[in-house]
Amino acid sequence: MKTQEVSKVSDIDWKYIQANIRCQAWRGYKAGAYARQELRDIEQSLWTMVERYLEDFTPERATFKTYIDMIVSRALARILDSRKTAFRTPPGGPVVSLTTMVDDPDGGPPVELASALSLEDRDRAIGRETRSEEAVFEEVEAFRVVFAELPEHQQELCKQVMEHGRIPARLRAVG
Repeated sequence: MKTQEVSKVSDIDWKYIQANIRCQAWRGYKAGAYARQELRDIEQSLWTMVERYLEDFTPERATFKTYIDMIVSRALARILDSRKTAFRTPPGGPVVSLTTMVDDPDGGPPVELASALSLEDRDRAIGRETRSEEAVFEEVEAFRVVFAELPEHQQELCKQVMEHGRIPARLRAVG
């Protein structure tokens, strides 16, 4: 540890750190960011981050409590961001950068992926795909058929997700 104030383990306000971690983790749970059974895992991850960065504390830059608040809030933000990234990752694997070099479809030297994609490919990948009325109609009809076969409680949950979004619907289902 760099300073005399936190150089001794007994001088560290562990109760404040614990209270801060529990409070931040509980707030994330109440906001619907994760399930209650994940609270202990989130708290453990936050403790790990605090322990990792605790030795970098310098009192000239911030008070101890402010430093702990910053570590915990940033660590929780990282955890949530990584979960969102995992949620957005397509089933086929991780997202590939458009600057990745790939073989030229025409047999030439490697080119950036962005130049190998057609405009239709790009639009489909970012959700701006234009579909014909027939394709939209077929998709709606397929949804209606599948929806009608679901049990009533699952139909209700689907309706809540469509009306209110994923997190509020999850809270209603749990609560």
